[in-house]
Amino acid sequence: MALSVILIITLLIPDMRISVFASTEEIPSADNNQLSTTEVISYLDIFKNYYDIAENKLKENDIEMPFSFEQFCEGYYSHTYDITVYTNMVIDYAISYVVDYTQNSGSNLLDSSTSSSADADYILTSTIDYSVTPSSAFTREPIYSGYESQTFDYSSLQIGDIVYETDTILNVGHNAIISDVSHASEYGNYVQTIEAVASGVNYGMLDDNRIVSFGVVILRVVDATQSNREDAVYFAKKQIGKPYSLNTLRLNTDINSSKWYCSELVYAAYNYAGIDIGVRINSSGVTQPLKLGCVPSDIYRSCNTYDKCIQDSNHVDIQLLYGSRWQIRIFNNTGHPKMVYYNSKMTFEDDAKNWENLSNIKSVSIASGNYTTVRITTNWFATDIAISVVTAGCRYVTYAHDLESAHYTMSIFYN
Repeated sequence: MALSVILIITLLIPDMRISVFASTEEIPSADNNQLSTTEVISYLDIFKNYYDIAENKLKENDIEMPFSFEQFCEGYYSHTYDITVYTNMVIDYAISYVVDYTQNSGSNLLDSSTSSSADADYILTSTIDYSVTPSSAFTREPIYSGYESQTFDYSSLQIGDIVYETDTILNVGHNAIISDVSHASEYGNYVQTIEAVASGVNYGMLDDNRIVSFGVVILRVVDATQSNREDAVYFAKKQIGKPYSLNTLRLNTDINSSKWYCSELVYAAYNYAGIDIGVRINSSGVTQPLKLGCVPSDIYRSCNTYDKCIQDSNHVDIQLLYGSRWQIRIFNNTGHPKMVYYNSKMTFEDDAKNWENLSNIKSVSIASGNYTTVRITTNWFATDIAISVVTAGCRYVTYAHDLESAHYTMSIFYN
């Protein structure tokens, strides 16, 4: 393409050296008015050069380039990075993320022809925001009477809570945002969601079937006010009907963006509300924002989100922060002030689960809707943290297993 002159390229990439080659385009010489030849290079030529650099670097690591050239260019324009910095970040991103995904799924995760967010049977067939959703808009009837011997408590859900599916087509996760906790329909009230799936941004539902079938974890945003949650839902509603694009190099946050992938939409919704749900905290306590795109696990691992229990309304919720001496946030979402008990040293799974053989038990009072941070010291060979409250003579235990220090995550169970 011969549409851009060298000056444009020089402004785009200040440190780049442009060589002059023979070309069919003739430009008069300033010295003697004689014709000379110069090759005119377009910005796409420059991008292709850097794309090839990234592709070759990944080949050295036995990794097939997971992004198309178009995705590479689109991702660049959604950031403010210099092209060289951006290219290096794409290489690091592919090595650190894509290898795990492709090994788990046996396919190329980020190929634009595949989708981890396919249209499941919980996606509504209409983009209309009905005041009373007709049965014709559902693929199946919502189920709230239990599914595969499991029942769930939806009473403490809030608009703005985030659906995180852990069991998806390619095992890469999927996100949605809850837009209404009790939306009217001809089947009765249901939990309404907004999510970007293969057919585009659409309404969906959360019910017992979906929670069990897709390994749903509910995430709540730390310190989000009612106004924050409403703003996030407003942003998501404005995207209804827009097409889907699985390009995780891109991180658009503009309310006028033309297309979305699932976690990008949820991230952008809370960005609009003034909260970064992609930021993490490292072992030194330093916050680390997202570098490129936002995959579902980024939202799960963020220090600004935590697992919200939907087994019942009696358990407290916990979140792992950072450090070899574990820092744990305890959230009291029970609706009443609580005295919370915890073992200040890590213990073993059976002891944590059954609240037995624990030592160094401490207590802290937490007001309803508040949280506090406690420190748990490591213990030789121990793997778990146990936290509990007592309600009506029963002890409800929340315990953490499989603490992982690299990403500061843990598996949370309720007993």
